[in-house]
Amino acid sequence: MIRLGFPQPVGEVLASAIAGADGSWSTSLVIPERLPSGELISNGNMHLVAMNEQSQPLASAPFTFTRGAEPPAPPVDYSPGEGWRMALESDINADGVSDRVFYRPASIDHEGRSFGDERLDAVAVVADAVIIAQPATNGPWILLTVDQSGANADQPLFTYDGVTQRQPAAYLLALDPARGPTVNLLPIGASGASYGGPYGIDWSREAGGLRVISAP
Repeated sequence: MIRLGFPQPVGEVLASAIAGADGSWSTSLVIPERLPSGELISNGNMHLVAMNEQSQPLASAPFTFTRGAEPPAPPVDYSPGEGWRMALESDINADGVSDRVFYRPASIDHEGRSFGDERLDAVAVVADAVIIAQPATNGPWILLTVDQSGANADQPLFTYDGVTQRQPAAYLLALDPARGPTVNLLPIGASGASYGGPYGIDWSREAGGLRVISAP
């Protein structure tokens, strides 16, 4: 039986083998991550201790242990949930961490609605809500939410009153990475009619937050 030693043997048996007629044996083992106390096994010198069936040490040999690289962290899923689609991944606030723009599709006829920009119109989708999220230690950090009531970041960016008839039903959403990480929105009513706007939302380094620009 083989156990770890510091130099005295500790922990569970790591491997076992039966010696041949000439007394030779071989086996393979995996060094555990932690000691029985829960302490992480760090780099350093230790022993492999060979023991008999009565757990009496027969021989030991020193070796130097070096921990391997930590496994990569699993990918972070910070989608808002079922029914949402990811439109873009970009570092919108230029902090070195990727942000994702999600939208929830809406089935509204928007024929004839236009940003007045062929490039944006070519990539536009209809969404009843938009979220920009970034992974964080305690869960996703929501940089922006857009719904029928308006757009909110750390503070309201634009709002509609609480009367349902005076709120848009959805937005045309267009993202054009070639022109920077700007979220372009055109509010539309349930019939597909224009409803004011358009709005462009991007990050202001000077203000340290998202801002509304008057047009995409």
